[in-house]
Amino acid sequence: MNSIHNIANHNGKDMIHTKLVEEVNELVEAIKEGNQEHIIEEMADVFIMINQYTYIHNQDKQFFKQVNNKLKRTIKRLNIKEENNE
Repeated sequence: MNSIHNIANHNGKDMIHTKLVEEVNELVEAIKEGNQEHIIEEMADVFIMINQYTYIHNQDKQFFKQVNNKLKRTIKRLNIKEENNE
């Protein structure tokens, strides 16, 4: 089990939900103020909380499926040729 899972198991669903909302709000404020360093810091916090949230709700696979679907949809909509990185 990785660190995110250990922290999520310790915090529990209610704390993760509360902290995710808090961190997203902090990211919005950082974006508004425009400080690049602060934005990156808050993005990291949101990333960690999203990972805790998807893990604790057993939605990891569904989350990454949605991310992949949205990326594919955007690539198609923008008519971008995908490179084959094999």
